[in-house]
Amino acid sequence: MRAADRFQAIKAAAAARPHGTRARYVGARCRCLLCRAANSRYQCERDRAKREMGDRRDLVAASAARQHILALGRRGIGYKSVADAASVSRTITGLIKSGARRRIRRDTAARILAVTTEAIAGGALVPATGTWRRLDELISRGYSKAQLARWMGYRSPSIQIKRGGKITAATEARVRKLYEAVNAGRLRRA
Repeated sequence: MRAADRFQAIKAAAAARPHGTRARYVGARCRCLLCRAANSRYQCERDRAKREMGDRRDLVAASAARQHILALGRRGIGYKSVADAASVSRTITGLIKSGARRRIRRDTAARILAVTTEAIAGGALVPATGTWRRLDELISRGYSKAQLARWMGYRSPSIQIKRGGKITAATEARVRKLYEAVNAGRLRRA
């Protein structure tokens, strides 16, 4: 579709909107009192948002959000799960992931970047390689599997994680927290 045809389609759709909407003011260039008032209300709201919260509607580069979506994807979490957790449209999230959407609203980027593996249902499957790397390091430093299992909240004194297989994101997060707590000195051998 040519740009001129697209413009005409937008103009026709805007003209079908009722008076008193910003869409009609912008798209159909209606300057009646109701449409001017709608545009004025929109602009006042936008100015207030800028003053009060730094205008979360302005556009930012989507590269950070894209990298975050791809990183979560490498951990077994699909873009649709990210979209649902961030309350962002799946279509927009897919466009960000593919690189087709290069600029997004600041609040959309913030919501996507706030999504973690813990925030998404822990049932997503991820490779167990990194988890076993952490556990092996702790075992080589003298921690027993029984002690590690107790610290992770398991009832049995054994770690039931298959080597080379896949584990849930919740299990991976549990081991990562344990590893970080031991390295930070918050957990010590009995």
